[in-house]
Amino acid sequence: MRRVVSTYRPCMIRSVTLSCALLCGLAAVPVRAEQALEPVGDEAYAVMARSFEYEPAPPMPRFDELREAANGRVRKIVFTGVGTRRVPGYLELPLDGTAPYPCVILIHGMSRSKEFWWSFGTTTEGKHKDRLVGQGYAVLGLDLPSHGERAAENDYLNPAVLLQAGAASRLHDLFTDSVVEHRRAIDALLTRTDIDSSRIGVLGYEFGGVVAFALAAVEPRVRVSVACVPPTVHDRLSVLATQNHAPRIRTPFLMLMGANSPSSTQAEAEQLHGLLAASPAELKVYTSDDRLPIWYVGEAVGWFATHLKR
Repeated sequence: MRRVVSTYRPCMIRSVTLSCALLCGLAAVPVRAEQALEPVGDEAYAVMARSFEYEPAPPMPRFDELREAANGRVRKIVFTGVGTRRVPGYLELPLDGTAPYPCVILIHGMSRSKEFWWSFGTTTEGKHKDRLVGQGYAVLGLDLPSHGERAAENDYLNPAVLLQAGAASRLHDLFTDSVVEHRRAIDALLTRTDIDSSRIGVLGYEFGGVVAFALAAVEPRVRVSVACVPPTVHDRLSVLATQNHAPRIRTPFLMLMGANSPSSTQAEAEQLHGLLAASPAELKVYTSDDRLPIWYVGEAVGWFATHLKR
């Protein structure tokens, strides 16, 4: 089933270069012409997908009790990611409901951190975690490589420097490592008897939305996905090009986009939606830029409520 829902009035929409797309509107750059999104073939994608493979060594997770929140108990999680790097995150388990719990993994954008989701209701994004935990879901959020508590990996520089000329290989590594470490996070989750391994969902925002596309394509344990304003990348040979992952996704997938996004036009969003092999696949477009209105929280939580049922 495929649906496109528009929640905006017609307006002029512009699209910009790759660097701005990845920064999600943090810099002004020249306007570019519209281009068709063309995915690579199966053989080329099989080669590309090797970037997301990893040795299934024990993740060696540690879970430390932190605090009790309004609807759940927050634990600090640390596990082994790419190489010997230790990856920090938060895992919040609901106070109500019966284990094992379904779990939604929240993936932040460029230059943000896991705190993006654990803001205790002071931002729109913090309400995702509150709503999900209040409805009986466990929620996990990590710091991506070079972000948050991992800033030392990039000498405490803003990770956006990886978008500069000459840093393409490091940006590639940031993305592929982010995908692999979320796969490792699922390994860590499944060491717990209170997590339902058959009900794992992901929600990614901006750069995290691109990670969500790749995870949905290559990680069979991800059952349901939501991608919010993922930027468009026209280089079809890039691992960050969502059009390469879309035809390989078979599980329920929701795209939430902004009509005035500087990183993806309406036409690009509709093209990408058309490439999804997921069933169901749905696209909703809001009258906003990449900062989606608060009701997108309800749309995303509702998607999980519908598609992560037993």
